[in-house]
This record gives sequence, C-alpha cells and structure tokens, in this order.
Amino acid sequence: MRFPATVEPAGNATGIEVPAEIVTALGAGKRPKVAITINGHTWRSRVAPMGGRFIVGISAANRAACGIAEGDSVEADVQLDTEPRVVAEPPDLAEALDGDPQARAAFDRLAYGLKRKHVQAIRDAKTPQTRQRRITKLIATIGGQHNMGKGAGRAATAGGTPARQGTVPDPPGSYSFRRARPADAPAVAALVHAAYQHYVARIGITPGPMTDDYDQVIRDHQVTVAEQDATIAGVLVLRITDEGFLIDNVAVHPSHRGQGLGRALLDLAEADARRAGFGSVYLYTHEKMTENLALYSKIGYIEYDRRHEKGFSRVYMRKHLA
Repeated sequence: MRFPATVEPAGNATGIEVPAEIVTALGAGKRPKVAITINGHTWRSRVAPMGGRFIVGISAANRAACGIAEGDSVEADVQLDTEPRVVAEPPDLAEALDGDPQARAAFDRLAYGLKRKHVQAIRDAKTPQTRQRRITKLIATIGGQHNMGKGAGRAATAGGTPARQGTVPDPPGSYSFRRARPADAPAVAALVHAAYQHYVARIGITPGPMTDDYDQVIRDHQVTVAEQDATIAGVLVLRITDEGFLIDNVAVHPSHRGQGLGRALLDLAEADARRAGFGSVYLYTHEKMTENLALYSKIGYIEYDRRHEKGFSRVYMRKHLA
C-alpha cells in the first residue's frame, strides 16, 4: 500500500507517519510488523503508535540507502511482513555466544530489531580488534558479567540494559522504587509530558521524551518508577550504549518537585551503574535547560561534548564514579 509521507523527527529517531487507515487495513493490530520500501530500498520494521500517530522509524543506514534526509517528501510502500525474522549471526559471534550459555539464552530472547542492531555493529567494525571488542562487550552485557576488576559483575535484561539487584539508595520521604510494568506506560507518558511541558516554549521544539512511545521504552529499556501512595511520581530510564551507561531520562512530576526525588533517582542510576561494573555514567540535556546543567554540574557531572541532533542542541555530560 503506497502513501506519501515526510521524513521527520520521531522522538529520538527519524521516521515517517503511516496513515491510520493503512494500519487498520493491514489487519495486524496497532503495532504490525511491516516491510517498507522507499526509492527501491526495502527493510523490515514495525509500526509504532506515538502520540496518537503511527510511525515507522528510519535509521541512518536506511536513510542513506534510500537517498533521503530529514524533511524530504517521499512515496512509501508498506506491506504486512509475515515472514520469520531471523538474524544471521557471524561465525565469530555465534561461537562466542555458544561458549556462554547465559549469553546465548539472553541473545536468543532479544527482539529481532535489537539482534540486528548488535550484529550490524559487529559487522561495521573497521578492524579485527574493534570487532572482537564489540563481541566481548555484547557477551558481557547480555551474559551478566562485565568485569571491572576482581569480583566486579553485572546483571542485565535480555535487551542489554542492567537489571535491578541488591539494595538501592533510601528513597526520600515515603517514595518507593520498582521496575516499570507494561501497564504503567500511560501514567509514565503523562508524567513525562507534565515534567517537560514547560520547556516547549523555551527551546522552541517538543522535547524528545514527550514524543517517545513508552510502551516500547518500557519493553526495550530499564525503566524504574518512583511511587507515593500508589501514584507514579518519578521515572528513570537507563540504557547501555557504545558510550557507556546512559541516564536516558529522569523526570519528576511537578507536584513532587523540591522533595529530593530527582536527586534520589540520579543516585539510584549511579548505584546501578556501579553494580553493573561501570566506572562512569553519562547523560545529555538541551543547552537551554539551564537548571539541569546547573544541577548536574553541582553533583559532579562534567561537560564533554555538544551535539546538534534531530533539531536539539544537546550538552553531553559525564560523571566518574568513585
């Protein structure tokens, strides 16, 4: 089914909107697996509900293969994808996975897109040394051991994000922390919207966290919620990337500001990073979110880069952990 579309920012990625009537016609629910073609290039993806719209993401590699860029008008063709999704493992990766039963089981549980991403990163390595480092890092991340000296270890979910273990910092007041569940997605999305809404006028664009699909975020990443009286008051999203242990989002509902919850969530992230064997954590924020920059600097984060990404002027900061 063909339709016109515009390549646009979509949360922290780039994508096109699929008309709702086409999603309905596909007959596979609101998150159908699809094969999408633009300019003769076809790839497999999944439609993602986002802010009342239906989006198919387009990676940088697929944009390059299609010869398109953000802002372009395109003709897209989307078809329901019913073929089994199997990622061919390079022999050296397969051998490493087979040598670690825990890593093999975790990798086999990964979603197709995550498997493909990991395999592509290994294939894209420029040197044998880089390739081996990426394989070793993947095994360590999903297999549960990331050695940073004697006795250091980590626990990880199938998606390559750290799983909660051991104790966590004492929450302020009567807050409690727990792992987010799929049913929490609407409440988390509402909290994030409330927390970031006041930035829209200041930065002139909707902050990325407000447009994220929290069904997908909770499924793919480590998301912790802080509760008070059975109401979600704060949220923390953590990921592991090529740059290290990322605090992807920390948000507190406006009605709970000034009570130490944001700092407690940051402390929790740092504690998780230590348990996972990382020597530092990093995050980014918009250059116009000056109160965030001041807070992060005050508690030990140091700016190390500035990047213009997806329309956002971002300041990257890192904190080395004792």
